[in-house]
Amino acid sequence: MTSAATSGNGLCLDGQYPLASLIFDQSGNLYGTTSYGGAGCEQQCGTVFELSPPVSQGGAWTETVLYSFCAGANTKCQDGAEPAGQLTFDAHGNLYGTTVLGGPNYMGTVFELSPSAGGWTHSTLYNFCANEQGDRICPDGDQPEAGVTFDNSGNLYGTTMSGGARNSQGAGTVYELSPGVGSWTQTVIFALSPSGRGLAIPLGTVSFDPNGNLYSTASEGFPGGGVFELRPQTRTERHFLFDVNNGSGPLAGVVVDSKRRAIYGTTGGGGSGNGGTVFTINMSGQETVLYNFCQQTNCADGQYPYASVIEDKAGNLYGTTKLGGSESGDCGSEGCGVVFEIMQSTNSGDASPSASNTAVPATTVNPCSCAGSSQQSECPNSPAGSTPLLPEL
Repeated sequence: MTSAATSGNGLCLDGQYPLASLIFDQSGNLYGTTSYGGAGCEQQCGTVFELSPPVSQGGAWTETVLYSFCAGANTKCQDGAEPAGQLTFDAHGNLYGTTVLGGPNYMGTVFELSPSAGGWTHSTLYNFCANEQGDRICPDGDQPEAGVTFDNSGNLYGTTMSGGARNSQGAGTVYELSPGVGSWTQTVIFALSPSGRGLAIPLGTVSFDPNGNLYSTASEGFPGGGVFELRPQTRTERHFLFDVNNGSGPLAGVVVDSKRRAIYGTTGGGGSGNGGTVFTINMSGQETVLYNFCQQTNCADGQYPYASVIEDKAGNLYGTTKLGGSESGDCGSEGCGVVFEIMQSTNSGDASPSASNTAVPATTVNPCSCAGSSQQSECPNSPAGSTPLLPEL
């Protein structure tokens, strides 16, 4: 790959620390983000970049920085800082994403990049913590680590890892951004609460099933976080809770497979090897661990799958782990991570996946736009209740 490399003072003008997955456009170009680097500052600024394929097979890809955060007149990062989530396109070729920090309140933003003859134009769609009610008390959420997802009506959905309460820092939100004339309107449709067996700190993207139900994960709650489903039509929430033995700490969203009537994902830790898992949950709410990492000596099979999986047409799953694999190179005994495949079994008697796990009984998670309030009447957006996860695919 060819790129702008570094400046004379050692700054990574082409970006540094890409954390999110890439996406393709219709011409085969790749787009992504880096959480550090760019022309704005030395560290937590970040970039949006494009990778163009080589003219001839085997040649180098060319990187172009489409936007550097905190640059030029944005020295205080009013435009956002530290993008960590995956980008998404709309039908017109505009890019959408989030920044964990930056904006007027330095609690994160949702942004749009629009192509033009002179380059790409940045627009801020929303600044989080717009109505701060104290030290980091942000009822509308703050610090969106995941990217955004479109529904069929052109609304954007995402998660924030904090906020959502009126009298505390909150445990995170699921939010909707609806386009209007000249502006977007933000609504918290679900505020997480860690009380009881509730869930907290969602870090993953939102996925939809064909019925318009939303799915994502929370990295904390009970003992090991969980997967939750939101049903807008009935305004209810349902979830599956991990008990560490079957996984712990999911850090990414899930894949919804309507053909197989199941969802797939990863947990960053837990499982029989305590190195994370790949799991599936069927329409009956039953979870099956498809693979427990660190089964091999020195975790040669991988350890800590922080990203989610992708699925091919045959139902095979692919993903990565942060650590594990070969001990050669500069990574030492921890390994440098692996890329893995889990093949879809066509034999119902195949015993390769580990034993399935029964969903932990779920309790109501106070899902409302003012979580932390003791009065249900103060929470007009509160869904009616919560039951164990049962995908309607």
